[in-house]
Amino acid sequence: MPEDESHSEADVTYSGDPALNLLVHIAEGGASIGVTVYTSGLVFSGLLSSRRAYFEAMRDNSGALASMFQEFIAVMDQNESENGDDDETPAPDYRFLHLLRGKVFSPNSDGMPQEGIPIRLDREKIVGWSLGLLHSSH
Repeated sequence: MPEDESHSEADVTYSGDPALNLLVHIAEGGASIGVTVYTSGLVFSGLLSSRRAYFEAMRDNSGALASMFQEFIAVMDQNESENGDDDETPAPDYRFLHLLRGKVFSPNSDGMPQEGIPIRLDREKIVGWSLGLLHSSH
């Protein structure tokens, strides 16, 4: 069978850490989970949330760009109504994870910004992760 034809579910391969992918899948279902993720040089910590919650937070905090994020949400709603929810088992392979109240830590920093912001991370850039939020020492 040529490679461009559809594959059975058994042929599907998942990238990255399957445990982290499962947590992203749980968050897509509505749970908020405190996580800390490590990249090459930076650490991100926040509440793992659904892409919907991320885009709603961006809409609510973006001022003049609010209508653009509302359009993202409308497109997501349209896609979900046409394709159904992501109820696949095992979980679909999520490329991004979304943090609410996210902070960025670098060497000698206390976490910025202090109140946290919505953060969208490409899972391919993550080299490690842990459950729980990282707090500054101050």
